[in-house]
Amino acid sequence: MSSQILTFKGRNSLNLLKRCWAIRKKVFIEEQNVPEEEELDSRDNEAVHFLLTANEKDIGTCRVRHIAPFVLKVERVAIIKEYRGLGYGKLLMKYVEKYSRENKIKKLVLNSQLHVKDFYEQLGFISDTNNIVFYEAGIPHIKMEKVINL
Repeated sequence: MSSQILTFKGRNSLNLLKRCWAIRKKVFIEEQNVPEEEELDSRDNEAVHFLLTANEKDIGTCRVRHIAPFVLKVERVAIIKEYRGLGYGKLLMKYVEKYSRENKIKKLVLNSQLHVKDFYEQLGFISDTNNIVFYEAGIPHIKMEKVINL
């Protein structure tokens, strides 16, 4: 299966951003009932976006934002339902790590939905030591992080 990951910044490529939004709308708004005004926020302008395609179909996306020197926050990780469990999420996250290394990032942080915490643990992310569950858009989350070895 042929796959590709496109990387772009903010609205530099509005067409690519719209393709990411289409995935996010399907996964977060339609599947998980996240209000559109919470999902499509102003932070898209400052983020670097990743668009995963397979056989010329848009199947996954995520974005990263600098939140501190040498620290990126991974957000809006989404894989279209019929492509989950096939390794595409792992492929996307490994690409984010590669991008991070290339840009001298030392740590990735994210707010994982509780039901996919194991997925991130398999990728080397660890939970916040307090394991505090909190809610975003009515969905339970936990803070996780991963130190990037440069």
